[in-house]
Amino acid sequence: MLVAVLTRGKGSVLALVLAGWLVVAWAAPAAAAGVERVRSASTADSTRVVIDLSSSVDFTYATLRPDSKGRWPFRVYVDLEGVSNGNAIDTSRVAADVRVSRIRAAQFSNDTARVVIDLKMPVKVTVGSLRSAAGSPARVYIDLQAEPGAGSPAPAVQASVAAATPAPLVSNPPKLVANKRKVHIVLDPGHGGRDPGALGNFGMREKEVTLDISRRVRDLLVRNGVAEVTLTRNDDRFVSLEGRKDFANGRKADLFVSIHANSSTTTGLHGVETYTLDNSNNRAILRLAKAENGVGQLIKDDVSGADTDLKYILSDLVQTGKEAESVVLAGALQSSVLRNLGRHYGTIHSLGVKKGPFLVLDGVFMPCALIEVGFLSHKTEGPRLGAAVYRQMLAEGIYDGLREYLSDERVASLR
Repeated sequence: MLVAVLTRGKGSVLALVLAGWLVVAWAAPAAAAGVERVRSASTADSTRVVIDLSSSVDFTYATLRPDSKGRWPFRVYVDLEGVSNGNAIDTSRVAADVRVSRIRAAQFSNDTARVVIDLKMPVKVTVGSLRSAAGSPARVYIDLQAEPGAGSPAPAVQASVAAATPAPLVSNPPKLVANKRKVHIVLDPGHGGRDPGALGNFGMREKEVTLDISRRVRDLLVRNGVAEVTLTRNDDRFVSLEGRKDFANGRKADLFVSIHANSSTTTGLHGVETYTLDNSNNRAILRLAKAENGVGQLIKDDVSGADTDLKYILSDLVQTGKEAESVVLAGALQSSVLRNLGRHYGTIHSLGVKKGPFLVLDGVFMPCALIEVGFLSHKTEGPRLGAAVYRQMLAEGIYDGLREYLSDERVASLR
């Protein structure tokens, strides 16, 4: 057949070659998905295991209780369909803890890899999937929470990385109960010490503005019995971003609010904006995050050499459950600050509630937000931020926002 075609002339040969190329291109299989790594992190209450994947796959999972002879412990396994690198999966980033004994991985069949978590106790298991910013891998997560008496086998459940989502947050939890402990809020005055932050006209520095506003908010909250309040710094000292997060986490705070002021080479830029944690591709947000993250200072303090995997997974673990509450918190702060300033200074420009990659919020174990109270560089806003009366109005707006958040029925009980 091929010889016959060849004898028909050059055009036929070309047609055959093109047709063959098209067939090959159409029939070429898509690149197989693979597990890139398995990681874990834990808090006092739960453990999260994350499986990073190169692309979306379907998966099933089940729990297994110990056998009668005690040869096998409680187990959770996840089968990843269309994955063929099971025998090469790296589980060295997984640490044993009070719930997890070890994690194993292998190729279960030709097209299915299995990840097995050996447990030390019965646990409540939640399995789902997450996606970060564009270009980051799909992730399957397994959340483990101690639950005495659990451990009976669960049937295999079909799921998909592309479609599965974490369990929804409670939308109408009970109101805060008055006779329980007082809410603990950590306020974080941005920058400090050798890190002045943004600079404004007449020598104004962000570190001084944020500390003054934070102290005023603290005084209002404490004086009115709304909450216990601690500042990450109470004077002009340098505190690393890691130190600020560790401070809030170590005190088991219920809320974390980082207070900052902005600056811009675009002289007309002004307004108030509030952020929650998320990755962003917006160039303006990335520029602001770079400034607030103090990348140069991080390198000097060797914080950049810390275990980024642990910070990354802790952020997943914490903010998956707190993201919705953080958005509510940020919205309450933004609207109340604008409302309070508007009563005294007319319309205040709102730059909105946004999401950004702020390191000071990454890995915080509670609802959190970062508020930029204005631009030190603006011809009107800058001088206002230098005035004590304006900073008091800002503090009262933040105070009102926190009170609004704490009294809202949408907020899970913190006490």
